[in-house]
Amino acid sequence: MLLERQVEGIIAVDTPIRFETDLPVVSVSGHDQITGVTNIVLNHRHAAELGMGHLFTLGHRRIAFIKGQNFSSDTEIRWETIAQATQKRGIKLDIDLIAQLEGDIPSPEIGYIAAQKIIAAKKPFTALFAFNDISAIGAIRALQEIGLRVPEDVSVLGFDDVYAAAFYNPALTTIRQPLFEMGSLAAQTLLERVAKKQAKGKGQIPETLTVEPKLIVRQSTAQVRK
Repeated sequence: MLLERQVEGIIAVDTPIRFETDLPVVSVSGHDQITGVTNIVLNHRHAAELGMGHLFTLGHRRIAFIKGQNFSSDTEIRWETIAQATQKRGIKLDIDLIAQLEGDIPSPEIGYIAAQKIIAAKKPFTALFAFNDISAIGAIRALQEIGLRVPEDVSVLGFDDVYAAAFYNPALTTIRQPLFEMGSLAAQTLLERVAKKQAKGKGQIPETLTVEPKLIVRQSTAQVRK
């Protein structure tokens, strides 16, 4: 449909691109290497190190995890790097303390349901690392409903640093994904590629442009209780 409308370029967000086209294409959070597609990606390995390093420094060794939905292009790489950062620190991954988000509604409810599954395993944990901030907020609700305090009993770490994260109670510790920077970089890259194509310029097309995450420490994580 876009090709029929004679667009000059495409920006895709969190959408796997698996086709080749003569149009300039920039994919934000797309991780497939396709000829002619420039991927704007987060340094997930650094993000995982920041998150796990923070929890490890606070003394947490029994950590639960909420993975992303299967359809999200970030799920595989984010989980892979978090698992590696966890095992690197000698922490065993317990399958009973890992739940996956299900459903495509952008609501804390899916994080709430995932946390309930972890709680139902009846295995102790002192921290929970969520796929994103929205699911982390839902997980906090599930923990509070059974009388667990955040962060006194369980620390909760999110991912993204959405606007609401700073205003939730407790304010959410998270890994900031600079979405505004990624969007600006995508737009700038696409404009440069469109201009180069119109001028019939030659040169190598950048396959991947990487942006860096940042750990934002707020009130939802704390030293593990002795």
